[in-house]
Amino acid sequence: MLELKDKKTKLEYFEILYRYLSSVTDAKNAEQLNQEFIESAQTGGFKMPTIAEKWYQDGKTEGKIEGKVEAAQKMIELGMSDEQIEKITALGMEKIRELRGEDKSR
Repeated sequence: MLELKDKKTKLEYFEILYRYLSSVTDAKNAEQLNQEFIESAQTGGFKMPTIAEKWYQDGKTEGKIEGKVEAAQKMIELGMSDEQIEKITALGMEKIRELRGEDKSR
């Protein structure tokens, strides 16, 4: 934050923010951040999502997956086949079989 007080342009602020985010993210997220930075620089605009928007989207995706898993668990309890569960939830067979394994251990 101390580095920001001497900056005068948007680019200088962005550079500090970018360096900070790159240093605190894992490799996968750092690569995505780098790609979005390059795209923004090429188009001249800032189309990168805000951190809040990114967290919101990640949360929505996680919520959808959790919902599908809960539905699949209910379907397993009702005795539906793996194929039926896959068609309804769009979960992969591997995940469905994993859920059946968890279900059997209870």
